[in-house]
Formats: sequence, structure tokens, C-alpha cells
Amino acid sequence: MMLKLVFLILPILVGTITCAKTVTVVVSGKLTCSKNFTYTVKLWEEDKYTHDFIRLDKSDVPAEIGHYYVYGRAHDGWFESDVEPFISVEHTCGTEKVCVCHFFPPTSEDIDEELDIDLEHNSYKYCRGCSQAH
Repeated sequence: MMLKLVFLILPILVGTITCAKTVTVVVSGKLTCSKNFTYTVKLWEEDKYTHDFIRLDKSDVPAEIGHYYVYGRAHDGWFESDVEPFISVEHTCGTEKVCVCHFFPPTSEDIDEELDIDLEHNSYKYCRGCSQAH
């Protein structure tokens, strides 16, 4: 009886384990400001408690235009059906230092996106990822 139960549960467990998702995420673009600024762009995979850091690109040389490129493999575990990638952008445009986030829709497909951001005129907001970004 116990052996039959194991054979009934085993396919469910194997199916759950193989539900983990991994996608390749590539995000590049241009950051602009009317004044010189520095920046750090970080790629993350969103999780409920602690986000998974993937990679960063930064410039400590002040400029009015910055080109960034972040890439990596975003992975979500057994009980997730999609990966939730996002980028945090820490910058000094118009202020000492600020951080905003751009979230991509949950996906099970690879992402290759160009995203230009005007750091002075945008609707991005501070997010929980920024507090972990430091």
C-alpha cells in the first residue's frame, strides 16, 4: 500500500520540481539628464522577501548621457510559474542620489529589450527593490 502511494505522489513531486523557470534577460539603453550624473543599473529577479541580484552596470564618470547594459539568467523556484525581472536605477540626476525601478511583465520567455530613460521626466517610482539595492 505504501509503495502504491509513493508511485502516485512521485510524478507530482517531479512535476513540481521541474516547474522552476530560468530565462535569459538582456536590458540595454540610454539614460539622459540635462546635468551631469552618475548611475548604477542593477538587474534583479523579484521575490517575495529578498530579490535575487543578477548583475550591474555602473558609471562613476559624470555625464549627461549614460549607456547601460545588464544581462543574466533569472531563475524562479518550484512554486513559481513565471520569472519577474526588474531593474533598479540609482542615479544622481537632479539630486544627490535617488533610486527608481522598472518592472517587466512576469514571463517564462527570454527578454531582450532596449529601454531608454529620461531621468528627469519619467513616471518611475522608488520601489522595495531600491532598499535592497544598496
